[in-house]
Amino acid sequence: MEKISPTLLCFAVFDGHGGSVVSDFVSKVLTDHIKFWLLRETDLCTVLSQAFIDVNNMLCQALIFLLFDTKEFQAGTTATVCLLRDGIELAIGHVGDSRAILCREGLALRLSEDHVPENHREKDRVHQRGGIISHNSQGVWQVNGRLSMTRSLGDIELKKYGVTAHPYLTTKTLKHGKDAFLVLTTDGVNFVLNDQELIDIICCCSTPQEAASFVTDQALHFGSEDNSTAIVIPLGAWGKYRTTLRAIPYSFGRNLVRGRYS
Repeated sequence: MEKISPTLLCFAVFDGHGGSVVSDFVSKVLTDHIKFWLLRETDLCTVLSQAFIDVNNMLCQALIFLLFDTKEFQAGTTATVCLLRDGIELAIGHVGDSRAILCREGLALRLSEDHVPENHREKDRVHQRGGIISHNSQGVWQVNGRLSMTRSLGDIELKKYGVTAHPYLTTKTLKHGKDAFLVLTTDGVNFVLNDQELIDIICCCSTPQEAASFVTDQALHFGSEDNSTAIVIPLGAWGKYRTTLRAIPYSFGRNLVRGRYS
């Protein structure tokens, strides 16, 4: 979390692949670009969109000039970035398969969209740009046999094939009497827990810190083999739907090993 101004907070999660160089880079510079565009724009979605593109352009230049002959040249990252203004106006910019989920009245409300080759709109864009979508030996759909997502920051050699850095954008007006928390997760969590399971787990916890740790522990317990990160942001109704009696449902039929580029 970063306090950008007295009335604006930023929350974000990044999940790198091909090493941590890109996710580390983006996490350090993205808020600077957000601040730059806030001086020129009032619409938060416009600010996020411009910041994503600027950071990706800056990143690609750095990869070409500094890491061209290294394995890190092919690295990339997801980015799920939330701006909260005046405690009510929430804007989200997102690329990749990390997620933002809101707990409203105890139910999961997804605020992001998984950018994966199975999505017909994403698939059409990749095909129109000459990209190839196929599945690997484990049945995971990939772009050009390498990347299991269709939007990202970095992945420079796939940009011409439709793997865009333009973010999915959405806004939501928070209702603090109904909204208990916002949770950001990486796919190591999402692969083994569906949205409502995630909400139910967090509702069993007494603090956001405990909830984030419990979520990642549960992901490991249920067999996740990927990096698992969770950030829990409490809102006005935090604790309102808390229960220690609710059973945590889980379908072990989904607990399959998934391969991905990493």
